[in-house]
Amino acid sequence: GGAPRPTSAGGGAFMRKGEAQRKAEVMVQARQGTLRGEATTTPRSKTKPAIPTRDECKDAERALLTHRQSVSTHNHIKRNALDAIRGTDDHNRPGSASRPNTAPSTQMGGRHESFGKVPGYLLKRKEESLQQLAARNERLVSHPTDCPPGMRMLREDEIVSTRNELELVRLKLLKALSQLPFV
Repeated sequence: GGAPRPTSAGGGAFMRKGEAQRKAEVMVQARQGTLRGEATTTPRSKTKPAIPTRDECKDAERALLTHRQSVSTHNHIKRNALDAIRGTDDHNRPGSASRPNTAPSTQMGGRHESFGKVPGYLLKRKEESLQQLAARNERLVSHPTDCPPGMRMLREDEIVSTRNELELVRLKLLKALSQLPFV
């Protein structure tokens, strides 16, 4: 074939009858290294591990369960909750790590004098945030966000005095208009 073959709408070239079979055979020969005596690359190795059998899965699950049971048979969360309800702080149980009791003991069940009180630094933070909120609200009242730049909101007394002045000016204008001759 000297003339170029027409292409399909998808951009591929049309093939003659049997040409696909010949191309497939050439590809197989190239893979096997029989084409022109060339050596092939190393054969592919499996990239994924084999799928485990049902028995292997069950064995792994049993091993995991026995490991979990051997690691921890105590419910630490439940025990700590019960200790908190009872008001005891027993760290010297068998199987628990011993910690020295660093909290000062008083006669109120081992609690210190500021037990249950909000720390001072949190009270200061709360007071500062309330002051900032009050300043922000005051700013929004005097300069709302929808007020154009260079303008400001009037206080109530300024609104009343301005309204009275405008009403006086309107009455003067009406009086002057009523004194004009009617043509």
